[in-house]
Amino acid sequence: MSLVFGERSLSKVAALFSEKQGAQAAAEQVIHDVGIRSDQVKVVHPGDTALGPKLEPESQGIYHTIIRAHAALGLAGLVAGLLIGGALLLAELPLAAASPYLTVVLTTIFGGVVGLMVGGLVAIRPDHDKMIVKVEEGVHSGRSAVIVHADDHEQERRAQEVLQHSGGDVVKTL
Repeated sequence: MSLVFGERSLSKVAALFSEKQGAQAAAEQVIHDVGIRSDQVKVVHPGDTALGPKLEPESQGIYHTIIRAHAALGLAGLVAGLLIGGALLLAELPLAAASPYLTVVLTTIFGGVVGLMVGGLVAIRPDHDKMIVKVEEGVHSGRSAVIVHADDHEQERRAQEVLQHSGGDVVKTL
């Protein structure tokens, strides 16, 4: 279990196909060749009403990622700010030495705020936007998509290879 992420699948690979049969065949090929569980592979066709849940099926995990990322990185920021404040005092800088308590309090607060901001950046998962937008645009324009929710980078890499060899237009998250 990750300290920051609450989702089981952090890596996603998707591929767009012009025909439903090509997408279905590619999905079966990924399951067979990669050895991935069938619940990790989703096929979306034009008009599919479950597009959102197939793109991001771990809504509870996303919620946990938001909480964990903010808590862990906010706390890390507080500690970093405290250490920076202590370092400023140990360096005997005149401004820090003139008001040691204020120095430590301000650097700790600033570190916590920066940590929370980094936690927010991690929680919104900007790397997923590219994949989601491309799949949504493709499906709305009449193409079918295969979405693979990989458990690790090795599964992601192997799924990407299979989807590329199947002739899909591939996009992936980090």
